[in-house]
Amino acid sequence: MDPSSQALAQRTSATLQITASAGTGLLSSWSVEITYDPAVVQVNGCNLGAPGVCSPRFGPHTIRVDGGTIQSRRGPTTLARVTFTAVAARGTTTPIGIKVLIFADAGGTTSKPTIVPGQLQIE
Repeated sequence: MDPSSQALAQRTSATLQITASAGTGLLSSWSVEITYDPAVVQVNGCNLGAPGVCSPRFGPHTIRVDGGTIQSRRGPTTLARVTFTAVAARGTTTPIGIKVLIFADAGGTTSKPTIVPGQLQIE
């Protein structure tokens, strides 16, 4: 996630970029859930950086990004850019969690990516 930690003022927005890399391998399919506290921030948008679908309201505090491509990707790939708006009081923080459900190459071989969770702090 880039940036992994960000401060924002009340009623302002920040965009976090969700990136993935299969290291020395190739990435062809993915499914990722991004969690947050809806009492602290609201999701205002989810723009894809790779072929797929973004469900910004998959659950009450979950965004889901599913995707895939016939041509495998090497190196860092932007899966999505998620925009959050601060709705809580100053000094409030929400962790931004990432749960990888699927992360595989074109042959279905899975790999385990490094996960860098983040946080948003309301100033």
